[in-house]
Formats: sequence, structure tokens, C-alpha cells
Amino acid sequence: MKIVDKFKYYLAKKKLRKLTCNIKRQPVVCNFKDIKSLGIIFNATRISDFNFVKAKIKELQNQIPKVKALGFVEKKQLDDFHIQPLDFSFFCLSDLNFSLQPNEISVEEFVNQEFDVLIDLCTKSCISVKIVVANSKALFKIGHQTDFYPEIYDLMIMTPKPEEEETQTEYSDIKILYDAIIHYLNIIKPFDYEN
Repeated sequence: MKIVDKFKYYLAKKKLRKLTCNIKRQPVVCNFKDIKSLGIIFNATRISDFNFVKAKIKELQNQIPKVKALGFVEKKQLDDFHIQPLDFSFFCLSDLNFSLQPNEISVEEFVNQEFDVLIDLCTKSCISVKIVVANSKALFKIGHQTDFYPEIYDLMIMTPKPEEEETQTEYSDIKILYDAIIHYLNIIKPFDYEN
């Protein structure tokens, strides 16, 4: 890693630390059947992950009135398959400022939406995605089990690592995480803060 990249990463960690220190929010736990608006953030670099999320968004739209997705592309430019469907927005490396924060208008719009639930489908930690999740005004935030700023999530899901044979399916890790999150959203019971 170059010195400049290390400095950028240092600034991003500093920003994320500041965001997590200032978190003063009461999560609002939501069961799947009660979700009226859902945000999904994911790594959209691979076409297989993009196609998986695109198919799931289509399914979810039959059950949830408002579903939006934000994809992070770990390249300087978007690929042809990122030609944006209506319910998708994307940001890439060239959309990050010096401290690795996205400065794309669509990211700001996504962050400012008060989703009932925000799902982070990234299975590997990405500081730019973590900044988006930390900034999000979503009422309930779910992501993959991590030691890297876990306080930005209200619920974290641990998933088994796919076996060597299972990696034939390129998106097996994102599928396993998605299935586990939907499973828990279906059985979770909202808290009654008044009692």
C-alpha cells in the first residue's frame, strides 16, 4: 500500500471513528412482514453478485412497497451491466473523496432515506461502505458479523465460510448472508421499549 493510500485509509478510519462515537440512535426492530421500506447496500463489482441482488430486489418488491439498492464497484468506472435499473444506484472508486467517502449525489440520497431496515450484504469489510452504513438514517441496520466497527449495526449475522466445493457458485457468500438475514427478519420480534 502506498503512503498516500495509507493516509487516505487513516483519514477514513478517523471519520468512521467520529461517526461511531456520535451514534445516538434508538434502533427500531422490524419484522419482515412489517417492513415498508428497505435499503440494500452491496459490493456490485462482480456481475454474479449484481444479478443475484437484482433478482432478489424483484422478489422483494412483491412484498415491500419501497426497495432501493446501492452498489459499490471496486473499480474506477462502472461496467456496462451497471446501466442503472430504476431501483439501483452505484458508486465507484472515482466517486470517493480523499478520505474514501463517497461524494456521489445518489449515495447522499440513499443515506438520507429513513428505511425501516438497511441490509449490508458486503461479506468483506470495506471502509467506504461502512461510512455509508454509519451515516444512514435507516431505523434498523443489519450486516455481516465483523470486528471492524461492529457498533454501526443493530444486528450482525455470522455465516459459515463456504466449503471449497461450494465456491463453484460465485455468489455463494452473498447468497448465504442474504438467506440468513431474511430468515432472522422473519422470526425477529420487535422490542416494546415502553415495558
